[in-house]
Amino acid sequence: MSAGVLLVSRARHSATLLDNGTVLIAGGQATSGPSAGGMAAAAEIFNPVTATFTPTAALIAPRRGHSAVLLPDGNVLLAGGEDNAGAVGAFETFNAGTGLFQSSGPMVVPRGGSTATWLPEQATVFVAGGWGPSAASWNSAEYFDPPEP
Repeated sequence: MSAGVLLVSRARHSATLLDNGTVLIAGGQATSGPSAGGMAAAAEIFNPVTATFTPTAALIAPRRGHSAVLLPDGNVLLAGGEDNAGAVGAFETFNAGTGLFQSSGPMVVPRGGSTATWLPEQATVFVAGGWGPSAASWNSAEYFDPPEP
């Protein structure tokens, strides 16, 4: 059964279930069209009830291979990834209320392909592994502390 057609053909993007039952699809690598092969800054919202895709604001930094995690306030944290210059060393947050992305600070090290996990007991996001600027694997981890609501 088909769920529809993405507005932007992409790979290595993130898809995060939001509190309202829709899905944020963010970034990735464009796989067709004039920007094929380049990093995508586009984001869209999928509504599974209507099987429709709606554009939302663009990411601050185009990226692929990033990690994404839903925060308790309903927003989504994007961590690291890769752009045309290599590993990305920045966090950004999608505000589910406004549909906008905002810069959320630097990472300890630039990392693509890492994992991001919400740790409720510590009220923080744990970001682990991935690879860095020289494409070498990281054996390190870091925390992202979301701002107080």
